[in-house]
Amino acid sequence: MAQWSWAPLFQVINNLPRERDVLTRERASDSYSIGAWYAAKLCAELPLSWLLPAGFFAVLYPLADLPLASAPTLFGVTLLITEVATGTGTLIGATCFDGDRATTIAILYMVFVMCAGGYFVNLNHLPGWVGALRYTSFWYYAMGLFVAFALPTDTDRVAFAANHTLSRYSFSKWSWDGHAGFDVAALFGFVLAQRGVLSFIALKCSKKLQFR
Repeated sequence: MAQWSWAPLFQVINNLPRERDVLTRERASDSYSIGAWYAAKLCAELPLSWLLPAGFFAVLYPLADLPLASAPTLFGVTLLITEVATGTGTLIGATCFDGDRATTIAILYMVFVMCAGGYFVNLNHLPGWVGALRYTSFWYYAMGLFVAFALPTDTDRVAFAANHTLSRYSFSKWSWDGHAGFDVAALFGFVLAQRGVLSFIALKCSKKLQFR
């Protein structure tokens, strides 16, 4: 979770600031539209963004002794996390177009995501307005998926329930209750909102891409 939340974020966060001068000049000459450039960029980057998570997963999965039957599902979750983090980095970069400022914002945002994900403290035990913050953290949904599919046997699941293990945390219960599609849909929502819509709007409206 931590590896593929932080690493993709910082791999892409400075891409747009580095490409700003070239993009500004070519936009000024009407070489192409922002939409065409951004769509091409997404198509070119998507296959490459999955190579490192695949290698990492191939090494880590057997070392962690996670259930073989759940490998495709958990790899899919890992890729979703990667795409959410990449979308976050793209959005921050498109909004700031300043590497140092983007890095600071990214660190603050990821610390919030981790704290609000329900791992360090059960947010159900905090005041309602604080506890509700977990719904804005993609860790909340991803942790729910990992808990539901990473337990090797039914015996482990029974032990989890008998010992009230999940009561120490406040992860999403959708996957645990057999509704994993809801958690997956939430993660897809983060990807579409951040990378597909908000980043494009930020690029389209950015005054920092105006030729002077």
